[in-house]
Amino acid sequence: MYLLRAEALARIGGDLEEARSLLKTVLTHAGYTDTSIVDKASTQDSLLKLIFDENMRNLFGEGGRELDFMLRFGKIATDFNQQYKEQQYNIFPIPQDEFKYNNKLPKDMQNPGYSAE
Repeated sequence: MYLLRAEALARIGGDLEEARSLLKTVLTHAGYTDTSIVDKASTQDSLLKLIFDENMRNLFGEGGRELDFMLRFGKIATDFNQQYKEQQYNIFPIPQDEFKYNNKLPKDMQNPGYSAE
């Protein structure tokens, strides 16, 4: 919740000092003794990058949750894998069960880059 609140504050241009304090709390709890890097994050973007990095460390191995953060922070494209430059990797395919059980969904409709079969 600390990182989520810090992200929200940073995104809306709110109280960046409170966002920094929340991030420092998380880092300190994780065993960091030097949190000066947080103090050096003077812009909204630099603070969001630190928050993203800490989220990724916290969610490592958590069953795909890191993908949520990569999408939310716009990092999915090329930061992690060059194949994500292609548009099809920025959106998931519509599951086949949707076509099977949803009679309102046209059978030939599928997200770009994926087959409707």
